[in-house]
Amino acid sequence: MNRIRLIISAAILLSAGVILAQHSFTPEEVADGGRLYGANCAGCHGPKGDAVSGAALMTGSFKRATSDDDLAKLVRNGIPNTTMQPRRELTDTQAATIVAYLRLMSISSGTPSAAIAVPNLPPGDATRGKAIFESSKGDCSSCHRVGANGSRFGPELTSIGAPPRGGGGGGGRGGAPPAAGPSPQNLAAKLLEPNASMAVANRYVRLVEKNGNVVSGKLLNEDTFAIQIFDSKEKLATYQKSGLKDYTFVSPMPSYRGKLSPQELSDVVSYLITLKGN
Repeated sequence: MNRIRLIISAAILLSAGVILAQHSFTPEEVADGGRLYGANCAGCHGPKGDAVSGAALMTGSFKRATSDDDLAKLVRNGIPNTTMQPRRELTDTQAATIVAYLRLMSISSGTPSAAIAVPNLPPGDATRGKAIFESSKGDCSSCHRVGANGSRFGPELTSIGAPPRGGGGGGGRGGAPPAAGPSPQNLAAKLLEPNASMAVANRYVRLVEKNGNVVSGKLLNEDTFAIQIFDSKEKLATYQKSGLKDYTFVSPMPSYRGKLSPQELSDVVSYLITLKGN
């Protein structure tokens, strides 16, 4: 929870048809971009970047910009004759970190495995994976729930291995192939780089109060004056922005890169694939 890692290459990877900008940012700079987005952009665009019609900021595609530099200029200069107001109090570097943050979030709503280095996975064992999941080494149950066991703080994993609802043509009837569940590579990517693979529906925020107290939780709502979260104690909590020194949109989930061997990673993934709900 204290070691939140961001994959900067994922943050600057663009979706098809958009030019790749030659910039690199440290994890701290991208996290600062998230804070700046929350302070300067989320009031209109919302925490998910989808509050303004026709301007879905976290999809990686922009009508008025073909490069990250163009997008950073829009952040600072605004768009004449629209509600997009200039933010000239931001420096060029600050605007660029906001763009880097948006790029990272666009990856999180898509398929991240192509942007994340996933080791070759040996055949896994679900029984061993379940033991790692529940042990102090994995410590997954402290945040995630499977069936009746575990915490509700993080996303529930009871059906993590099931195909998406409504997909696949009705289980293969009428000649359509049945829907597939998540691939081992995608599940491994979520364990290795939580921020790069964080779904929009599971957006988390880290709050730093002016007294130095640090709180993390699942973001439920944000407006001009307050942020509402579901905190680590599984309680609803509202924080006034006037009482905050800083806040960033990052996952509290630690990376398991270097913590689990490729075999252990494969075992955990094999266990997750078995979780298909009722």
